[in-house]
Amino acid sequence: MNILDFVTNLLSTLIGVLIGIPVALWIDRLTSASHQREDAKRILTALRDELQHNQNLLKQMQGELKTDVIFYNLDLSAWQATTSKGLESIRNYELVRQISDLYYEFQHMSRKIDVQFQMHYSSLLSYSNFEKIRASLVGPIIAHASQLEGTTSKVIAEIRKELEILGKDP
Repeated sequence: MNILDFVTNLLSTLIGVLIGIPVALWIDRLTSASHQREDAKRILTALRDELQHNQNLLKQMQGELKTDVIFYNLDLSAWQATTSKGLESIRNYELVRQISDLYYEFQHMSRKIDVQFQMHYSSLLSYSNFEKIRASLVGPIIAHASQLEGTTSKVIAEIRKELEILGKDP
């Protein structure tokens, strides 16, 4: 082997390494970004569907609470599943904050609904002023449900916008 062959092989190897490594890193970044975008779409779609379901439940609650005891509650399963994995794939941090705030309010509403249900099956039912006590709880629940219904609509609209953005290729 002569010196010319050695230099040629050395230069070929160096050029291959100098070009190959950055290209491989670039392909890896593209692939990672694509997976992250798909994760964000999947999470946002699940949350959007759950929010739409909860919005319908909030409408139903407002009508039924005036006369009946409700025994069902808001659905928090998609939220609980996504928060255990994390929301790091969603880059719109303002949207993540809005969703987190809304689900905090959903949890608050769920506790109120549980109290309303437990109250109806407790010794309070025998009190002469039970209807007044119930009204003092149900009124704020209905008002809160109405406010949450509007907030939910806004968050769903924001999720739809984000899904449109994510649907486009960079």
